[in-house]
Amino acid sequence: MSASLTVSPARVRRLTDRREIQAILEQDRPWAAYALGDLDDGMFERCDCYASGEGFGLVFKGLHFIPFFTLGAPEGISAIISSAMRQPVIHMAQRPEHMPVLLDYYRPQEKHVMWRICLRDFQPVRGNVVRLGMDRLAAMRALYAGSDGGTAFAPYQLATGYFFGVEQDGRLVSIAGVHLASRRYRVGPVGNIYTHPDYRRHGYAAQCTSAVIAALRSDGIDTIVLNVDETNTTAIRVYQRLGFDKHCEFIEGAAVRRET
Repeated sequence: MSASLTVSPARVRRLTDRREIQAILEQDRPWAAYALGDLDDGMFERCDCYASGEGFGLVFKGLHFIPFFTLGAPEGISAIISSAMRQPVIHMAQRPEHMPVLLDYYRPQEKHVMWRICLRDFQPVRGNVVRLGMDRLAAMRALYAGSDGGTAFAPYQLATGYFFGVEQDGRLVSIAGVHLASRRYRVGPVGNIYTHPDYRRHGYAAQCTSAVIAALRSDGIDTIVLNVDETNTTAIRVYQRLGFDKHCEFIEGAAVRRET
């Protein structure tokens, strides 16, 4: 961790200087990609950022759930959770070394072991994809209404311009997009990838995801990441063929604050 984070471990600071926060997050861009994107105008106003010792925490309040991101020393993160970050319910996104501290204060409702993968050597996949805008929102919502689709989709994400789809039989059957995208901080977490069950195993997800990556790269975004469940070996193979490699493992899921 940078010396800029070093304060007394018992002291928790609320951080409001974007340049200071960026300097902390730049130390691990693939892991901090979402947090870096949250520094953009319109996103930063929805963030609460804290530092204690060598620990950092960010709470994002722009979705229907509350993601909590951590980076750095567990003792600093413990101070942040115990005295400053007291959300009753959070969505965990923690590296394994931070889980013991988090479990002191939160009780998981579910836990998924995830991989954060990062694009290293892009291998494009061609396809007949269309760019999606607000005029396709109803069709996108209908597709995401599938039992396992689109849990992190929010309509404002469409404004990024990085959503692509495949149409078959007169309807939208596959989508890929981003959770956020920042030209300023050059990060693009790819996500909201979903294909209707009747149209799987045709390569549509790879085609849509490839189109998203190509658009991000053309805009100068060079840190492109994606989250995937470690048990989803089919998706992992697809992403590996596109040029993604594993960066780290983390734990994801809802958690409820323990009563004290």
